[in-house]
Amino acid sequence: MPLTRRRFLANSSLALLTSVLKAEPTSSFAETVQRYVDAQHFSGVILLGRKQHIAEQYALGDARTEPKIPVTVDTIFEGGSISKWIASIVVLKQVDAARLSLDVPISTYLPAFRKDNGEKLTLAHLMSHQSGVPNQVIPAFRADRTLQADPDEAVARWASGDLQFEPGSQWDYSHSNWLLVRAALEHATGKTYEELAGETLWKPLRLKHSGIFHGASMDVPGMAESRKADGTADPSTMPSFMAMAGGFYTNAPEMLRILDAVDSGKILSHTSTERLFTIRMPQQHYALGGRVRMRTLAEKERAVLWEDGSNRSFRMLAVRVRGTGESVIVMNHRGTDQPAMGDFADAGLQWLS
Repeated sequence: MPLTRRRFLANSSLALLTSVLKAEPTSSFAETVQRYVDAQHFSGVILLGRKQHIAEQYALGDARTEPKIPVTVDTIFEGGSISKWIASIVVLKQVDAARLSLDVPISTYLPAFRKDNGEKLTLAHLMSHQSGVPNQVIPAFRADRTLQADPDEAVARWASGDLQFEPGSQWDYSHSNWLLVRAALEHATGKTYEELAGETLWKPLRLKHSGIFHGASMDVPGMAESRKADGTADPSTMPSFMAMAGGFYTNAPEMLRILDAVDSGKILSHTSTERLFTIRMPQQHYALGGRVRMRTLAEKERAVLWEDGSNRSFRMLAVRVRGTGESVIVMNHRGTDQPAMGDFADAGLQWLS
């Protein structure tokens, strides 16, 4: 019979919900969680899973302060740069439909784009940050968070600079890449990125708490509020032209469903799934839109999908062992330390394995 446990952390300011679904009673991960949340003053959700099944999940702290609303396992968080991995899935779905190719010049889809760059760049270069396109959009956004532009205007203003290096020869993390990816996707399909994300993921997986936002994230029903560790408000906004690079949001159970569906081949063809997980820049562990790291688990070397992101004080980490399906998801809205999240995720994978 499945074993179900409900516990509460010793710290009365944190509420803990644990659900354990295992065939045989084993020790809970709660003690490790207790040490982690005490050290990090954690507020958010932690989920451990095996394939599509939740092994343990914890909801801690307050999602909003005025009025006071506690975090639950359904609370929504911004995914930050995990958005780029989600975008890669959407693009690869269109590759499967023969509407896009990762390896043809980007000028195939954007004939108005500057010819010298357009004949060298491919979607594969852009999605793996090996393009050489300078990261002009981030300084512009930081200088003026009210910036607005349609996809073509955004490309012209912040993704048309001289290349910093020959495409494919080096690696540089540039948000401007995704302005070009979005423009190519929308020109090739005649649909918006948001529409295609819904067709690719939200609708087939029946996700009710996931999507792409722009504007103020607090306008998304159920979203936690971004606050610094000291409690100071740290509001998060996203211009529409950057939504592919940072506008993804979800909750922990739905993030697990996305991980499982993609890893098990339910969304993409076998060829596209393998391309999504193939490392292109070993020094950075970078594939398409995200990272794949190697870990020793149960005395075997395993490839682990390793997706992390941040927007303002939001932090999210989603890791999954390829094939065997052990997963750890950590979602926080109070600026927790990202290296510590990684160490915690490693401990979770060892426990699950």
